[in-house]
Amino acid sequence: MKKKYLIFAGLVLIIFDIFVMFRFVNLHVYQIVLIIGAGLIIAGVINPTKKKKSKMQQSEVNAVNVVKDLRRSDIKLSEAKLKRNFYKDIPEIKTQNITRRNDIYSISNFIVIDVETTGLKPATNRIISISAIRFEDWQPKEIFNTFINPQTDIPVEATRINHITNDMVVDAPTFSQIAESLLEFIGNSNLVGHNIAFDLAFLYCSGLNLMDKGIKFFDTLQLSKYLLQGIEKSSGYLGYVKDYKLSTLCRYFNINISSLHDAKNDSYATGLLFEKIVKYKIM
Repeated sequence: MKKKYLIFAGLVLIIFDIFVMFRFVNLHVYQIVLIIGAGLIIAGVINPTKKKKSKMQQSEVNAVNVVKDLRRSDIKLSEAKLKRNFYKDIPEIKTQNITRRNDIYSISNFIVIDVETTGLKPATNRIISISAIRFEDWQPKEIFNTFINPQTDIPVEATRINHITNDMVVDAPTFSQIAESLLEFIGNSNLVGHNIAFDLAFLYCSGLNLMDKGIKFFDTLQLSKYLLQGIEKSSGYLGYVKDYKLSTLCRYFNINISSLHDAKNDSYATGLLFEKIVKYKIM
């Protein structure tokens, strides 16, 4: 029974008990009916909160299970040694906008990529985790996911954010060893990321230049700014967010995923966010 009906039934029962039944029944029966009515009201008031909480928890559990159950890409380790690139030489990173002219069916197939790093500077910091999830018709199908041995210590400040420790990467492959498999996984697919310039810059400095592969890049950070600032201008508060962090945007678009700042969870969340943005702008 819906909770509002419980509250209504409880109120009706109490009113009927007070104004009608007390004339015809003894005190014991009168009290029992009064307690039942109060119980119905309490059940209607309390249960919605519990249900809402468990529904949110279930959503988060389901998100984790989706990532865990994805088909794993076979990562073959290469003996090749990549030479790091200088950050000052990075090519221009051009990202695509979304308009009603876009074909929604061609955009629905893409790969989301996310890296976790030892810091914020591509020139001097290193990748310690990388995840890429292939989406087909908006559905996650396959994941490329691995820790990366940065061959240097992970600062405590980085561990506080991404929860990756030195012990977790000590036996992991180096970026050079997995770069070929990553490139094969990406192929010529559209590439999506949240602040994707950050990820592409780290990949470039690590020796992998994706800007010369003819790949289209979509940045959910920029796309969400274009979308929400447009809504805010036309509708006021409806488009307002305090910032454009992935976690903030997920809350705004009702995407319930726990444990962000984990490369695979961030990739999955970004894929869901990309779908929301595209369908809002096109449909």
